[in-house]
Amino acid sequence: MGIFDFFKKDKTSTNKEQKNSSDVMFLNTKATKANKEVFKSYTGGSGKLASSGQENSLHTSELVFSCVDYIAKASSQAVPELFQVDNKGNRVPVKDKKLREWITTPNPFLTWGNLIEMAIQGLLLSGVAPLTLELNKGKYETWFLTSPSNVSVVPDASKFIAGYLYDTGSNPIKYKVDELCWIINPTLNNPFYGLPTVASLLDTLSLDAEAIEDLQSFYSGSNIISGLLKAEYPLSPEQMEDLRTQFNSLYGKKGTERRGTAILPAKMDYKAIQATPRDAMLLDSLNISEKRVLRVFKLNSLVLGGESTSTSHPQELMKVVFNTAVRPYLYKIADFMSLFLTEKFGKQYVFEFNLNRVTELDTPLDVKSDSAKTLFATGITTLNESRELIGLDPLDIANADKNLIPAFLAGTNAQFFQEIGANNTENTNNTVKPVGSTSPDGGKPDLTI
Repeated sequence: MGIFDFFKKDKTSTNKEQKNSSDVMFLNTKATKANKEVFKSYTGGSGKLASSGQENSLHTSELVFSCVDYIAKASSQAVPELFQVDNKGNRVPVKDKKLREWITTPNPFLTWGNLIEMAIQGLLLSGVAPLTLELNKGKYETWFLTSPSNVSVVPDASKFIAGYLYDTGSNPIKYKVDELCWIINPTLNNPFYGLPTVASLLDTLSLDAEAIEDLQSFYSGSNIISGLLKAEYPLSPEQMEDLRTQFNSLYGKKGTERRGTAILPAKMDYKAIQATPRDAMLLDSLNISEKRVLRVFKLNSLVLGGESTSTSHPQELMKVVFNTAVRPYLYKIADFMSLFLTEKFGKQYVFEFNLNRVTELDTPLDVKSDSAKTLFATGITTLNESRELIGLDPLDIANADKNLIPAFLAGTNAQFFQEIGANNTENTNNTVKPVGSTSPDGGKPDLTI
């Protein structure tokens, strides 16, 4: 039994399917085992943009794997949060108990980190990330449909999308529109399926694969000291074959002298074969593909464990990479999920990610401390708010939750905005004149009360 069978309705349901392709009704949903031929007629002509081969490029290219793995794992650090919007447009806690449990535990076997990581892989390699939301035994569960290229959209003339068909290799599984959040990388030439990020790299990856295949063929099928043997005297076919066999046994792939020195019989000459221009171009193509792959995924080699001489501030580079390569996908998932939940439940919900746990966005403590000190000294934050910025607990003392008036305005005596009416005399215009210099650089008081 597959993992998706844990939350499916009984196959023996007696509801009948409406077979009119212009008005498809998914009555027996939750992945009821349906008639494959019937639903095939609803999905014809949709034109999928991804294939299993593109999805498998994650496993066949070391560089693509590194890029996708980094973006997916960086995204999985984000923690999803769910809010409900009231009639006044304010965010309030979610009232539905089942949804509160769901945003904490999406299903009994996977965490949100797992699901987000798989969803990002889906967008990068398939162009789509299908996330289900179904009620099972009184609890909402979300699963990621593996091999997204096996999911077909069931188009509808009036509803745009009537449902989805998940072909697992036996009987297809069908979902209603409100049971599957269909997240896509949009493209101009197809309204139903997304464009894989890796699609633009197919030619580059093919070249990379051919280069590696040629190199493997060269090293496995020839001598390291590849060349020509010349003799001053004629050789019979038997002698040539014996000589070739002996030479390969010594200097071939499994030979003990493969990287040694060739010792030839008398009156025999050896001439090495040098690399051709084609071989040189083949080797150069490996470096070209790396630059192209990194550019497509908007990554820097530094974040993948490589070396970079372009910056002396690696921490800032990590933030830039996260903001350009990772954050857009998190926003995409959050927007699609917010729309999906709002349409499903008829109430406005906001699905978003808390990024406090993302290590790439961490700021060194000394930088945080300087920022917190400046914010407190200028009155923008209170002492407790500044302490919170650097990860310290609040103080339960007087004035810790008040905003300090900057010293260049208030003079040497500490004053707080919350107490300005009690400690100062108002003038005839009902405005308070500050004590001390108005210059941020300090100086004698130029205003008096």
